[in-house]
Amino acid sequence: MKDIPSENEIRNFWGNIWSNDKGFNADAEWSDRVAEKYKDIETQSWDDINIEELECALKKSQKWKSPGIDKVPNYWLYHMFAMHELMAKKISEIISEPDKMPNWLAEGTTYLLAKSTETTNAKNYRPITCLSTTYKILTSILTDRMYAFMEANKLFPLEQKGCKKGSYGCKDQLLINRMLMENCQRNHRNLSMAWIDYRKAFDSVPHGWILKALEIFKLSPTIINFLQHSMGLWNTSLRLTHANGMTNTENLRIKCGIFQGDSLSPLLFCISLISLSIQLNNAGCGYQIMGKSINHLFYMDDLKLFARNDNELTRLLDTVKKFSDDIGMQFGVDKCAKVTFIKGKIVKAENITLDVSTTIKELEQERTYKYLGIQEAEGVSNAANKEKVRKEFYRRVQYSKVSHTSN
Repeated sequence: MKDIPSENEIRNFWGNIWSNDKGFNADAEWSDRVAEKYKDIETQSWDDINIEELECALKKSQKWKSPGIDKVPNYWLYHMFAMHELMAKKISEIISEPDKMPNWLAEGTTYLLAKSTETTNAKNYRPITCLSTTYKILTSILTDRMYAFMEANKLFPLEQKGCKKGSYGCKDQLLINRMLMENCQRNHRNLSMAWIDYRKAFDSVPHGWILKALEIFKLSPTIINFLQHSMGLWNTSLRLTHANGMTNTENLRIKCGIFQGDSLSPLLFCISLISLSIQLNNAGCGYQIMGKSINHLFYMDDLKLFARNDNELTRLLDTVKKFSDDIGMQFGVDKCAKVTFIKGKIVKAENITLDVSTTIKELEQERTYKYLGIQEAEGVSNAANKEKVRKEFYRRVQYSKVSHTSN
């Protein structure tokens, strides 16, 4: 890879995303309704981290995964049994008194991987952040505690499979999606659908909203206080390997978005979107099947909407747009689309305009939309999808070989 963006271009592009300290609409009326819904839940309690939790987190960790700035592979942390009791004590101390947290614990190294052959533009790279093993062990313990609390209080919406343990994730959503489409086509029913894409979703959710969502869903104030403090320290340097060596940038503050690279970040992101699922489920519209109404599916930030007609779909889209505006997340309008079925057949329908800058365009006839990696629209065969997957697999393997050789 020879044609690459300059160091300034890399720093400016990602700095404009991560270092933009966005706020959120603290006066959003839906926020008060969600808080009222969960006001009677008992706030999560806090107890010191015990050695069993630490050893469980170490056992689950990938032993030789590249370490971060601490340079300590998980293998050694796992096998140094004599220090586990002290380590558990120090982790508890840092969480309870975050002022004692060393700055290096919240420092990452982000590697940029090309997403396409157009490597001269900084936007065409996927950031992969490597965090210190110590920080990832700490957040792994917090993840388990938070997840257990959320599950015990049934706080996760059924529609979100992005962080759901014991589910098949994408497969679950794809099967539900296929069931709805086949029901529409076989029974000659009406169905309106929309695919929603967020622009840099994981990098744009405001820290303030994440913390507010944790408060709404009654997570421990000790955990919230620790995360608020650590978010203030999050920073990372950017590295891009190329034919002539490596480009490094100075450290950038992460003032917006999740600190990708640990097990806690996906959970924080999913929690930040629970309120949207609640509003959609309260919208009173959706596709009816087997006595139930389904109006959306989530896999992390991948959102698909279902309605009985375009009028209902517009109501759902308005709900999503208002929520997104309130928390400062933007649609990637060029990657959003809608489609309308009348009596089981795709028909040409009108675009849906939500505001002067947001129009969800009708999917053109004979075109397909990639949902969770699978092309879909009327007439797309399984054989065609398998062939696309096969070609993409070989393309990635070949790119990996070339990239490894150049390095």
